[in-house]
Amino acid sequence: MHTEAQYRVAIEAKVSIVQDEGAGVGLQPNGLAILDQLGVLEEIEELSTPLRTWHHVDGQGNPLKTIYIMEQYAAESSAKNRCKWRKRLVAVSSDSTFATVQAEDGSTVKAEVVIGADGVHSCVRRHIDCMTSTPLLPWLPGEESLSSEFACVYGISDPVPGVYAGESYSLYCEHAAVIAFTGRGGRLFWFAVEHLGQALPYAETLHYTASDAEKTCLSVAHLQMNATACFGDVWENHTAAFKVGIEEGMAPTWVANRAVIVGDSAHKGPKLPVSNWQEPIAQLDNPKWNL
Repeated sequence: MHTEAQYRVAIEAKVSIVQDEGAGVGLQPNGLAILDQLGVLEEIEELSTPLRTWHHVDGQGNPLKTIYIMEQYAAESSAKNRCKWRKRLVAVSSDSTFATVQAEDGSTVKAEVVIGADGVHSCVRRHIDCMTSTPLLPWLPGEESLSSEFACVYGISDPVPGVYAGESYSLYCEHAAVIAFTGRGGRLFWFAVEHLGQALPYAETLHYTASDAEKTCLSVAHLQMNATACFGDVWENHTAAFKVGIEEGMAPTWVANRAVIVGDSAHKGPKLPVSNWQEPIAQLDNPKWNL
C-alpha cells in the first residue's frame, strides 16, 4: 500500500501525455487565465502558435462569418512530478476517512480524496454509482444517463497549401460539420462530426474502425475551406485519424464518501474534446469546491 499525504498525485493510464493520436488541444482566454494561475502559461506560450482568425464557411466555400480571436494556444503541458504513468484505474474504494484506488498492475494509492477526471468511461463514477444505488435506481445510473447522437473523427494533417498558421475553420453542411485549427508551421488539427440519425444508449455505443473514419471524411471531402482548399486536401494529408462516438448526459450523483467526479466523468456535453478538457481544470481551481 502506498499512501500519499499532504499533496496531490495524478494517476494516468497512458504511457505519456505526449502521444500522436490525432487529438489537439485548443485554449480559449478563460483556460489561459487558469493556466496562468497555475504558473504554466509561459511554458505553453513558448511551444504554441496563436490562433488569430476563425473562419465560418458553408459547404461551397462562401464565408458566413470571420472571428478575430484573442490569442489562443494549442499545446500539451504536464507537471512531471507527482504523476504516475501506466496506471490504468480498475477499482476504487472509499469510506468516511480515506479513499483507495487500485491500478491494473495491482498497485494502490491511498488518499484523503479521489477526484475522478477519468473521462466518460469513468471508473470513479462507477464506484459512486455502486455506493449510491438503490432498488429504485438502475444499476450504474451514471452510464444509464449517457447516449450518443453524434460521432466524430478527430485527426492531424500536414500543412495544406492555402491554409495558414493562425487560422481556424468551421465548415457546415446538412447532417455534418468540420472544425479545423492550425498549429505551428500550418499543421492542422481537425474534427469531422456527423449526426447518427438516432440517439444510441451508452451500452450500444458503436466502436468504429479506420474504414469507418475514412468513410465519414470522404463524405465531407467536398466542403470548401476557402478559394483554394477543401477538406479533401486536409484528409489527403492526414497523419492520424480516429472515429469515436460523442456521448452526452449527466450523472445523477457526483460525490460519495471520499470520491468525487468532474468534467466528462460527471457531465458530458456535445462540445468537442478540443475545449472539454479545460472544464475539470476550472472546476478544481474553483475555491467554491473547498475539497
